[in-house]
Amino acid sequence: MGLLFDAWYGWSFISNDTGMRPAILNESEASSFLFLGLFAISGLFLIWRFGIRRNNEHRGVILGVLAVVFMLLVHVFIGWGPLITKVTLLDRVPPGRAILGLGIASTILLVLIGKIVADAAIPPRWRRLATASTVAVGGAGILWLGAQWRRDGLPIDRSTIAIVLFVFLVPSAVLFWKPFLALVALAVIGIAVSVPANPLTHGLGPLVSSDLVREVKTLNEANPGGGWLASDSYVSSILTAAGTDSLSAVNLYPNVDAWRILDPVGESEFVWNRYAYVYWVFDDMVREPIFTLLQPDVFQVQIAPCDQRLSALGATNIVSTYELRGSCLRPVTDVMGPRGVPVTIYTRVPSSSR
Repeated sequence: MGLLFDAWYGWSFISNDTGMRPAILNESEASSFLFLGLFAISGLFLIWRFGIRRNNEHRGVILGVLAVVFMLLVHVFIGWGPLITKVTLLDRVPPGRAILGLGIASTILLVLIGKIVADAAIPPRWRRLATASTVAVGGAGILWLGAQWRRDGLPIDRSTIAIVLFVFLVPSAVLFWKPFLALVALAVIGIAVSVPANPLTHGLGPLVSSDLVREVKTLNEANPGGGWLASDSYVSSILTAAGTDSLSAVNLYPNVDAWRILDPVGESEFVWNRYAYVYWVFDDMVREPIFTLLQPDVFQVQIAPCDQRLSALGATNIVSTYELRGSCLRPVTDVMGPRGVPVTIYTRVPSSSR
């Protein structure tokens, strides 16, 4: 539920990254949308008879978007069950990722509401009621989330909550009166929150010119075509940015032939046969790869770093945030990795070269 409200606290994430990090459920989704359109649904129903019931042009689109919102809200917070999710293909969408669909639907709703308000003759009394309803729904959620974070001991004080409420009130209070101004205000708030966290404003140094990137590029140029593995999701991003053939990247779809090398009889097919991010855990004591589903779009592979099946996958280098042991490993260099964590780059030496 916090994902619907925490983007309004976006500037707190930026200004107090370390202290607020436990509150960020999913940084990309949480920072993407200010869900004013969803909060305004109650206000939309209050002006329905003035702007929609008499206007067939808007009715079908509005009903379609509301149906999508309803489907996604149930999918995210309750669940439809296996039959409906399979028929609607929602079984392919982890509930947390459906937030993206809600954000798009919220934006469409906001524009449609603005168009209706601008075109319809809505009595002031009903405009006030719609405004009050929208403010109550969104404001209650913002207050609830701020209070929850305070109970959890995060660095959120009452003045911060008050500022966030004021920022929310700016567009929501004028939505049913001056919709264009509301949309402009919402855009300004979104830009103000997102620009300080945008890489373009800080440069792409960690991804293109850090010590780790330079070392990885040097080794990759010396041995082109070699596969790379990482023990950390942040390091994995660096490997992708450096242009390596990273085996730790997101699997947009499963590479069946590759996973069959580690799981030849398909005992763990339910785990790897999906869109997912792959975490690799290296343990020299592991004799057979162990697949563990951590969440619907993340799974872990625990394997010995010198397992010959990694050679069959083409893995020639491992970048690890912790010390690895194995007869095939040759530490090449120690370098500072993302977030100030030291990492070691290991080269996997084929058995014939040892």
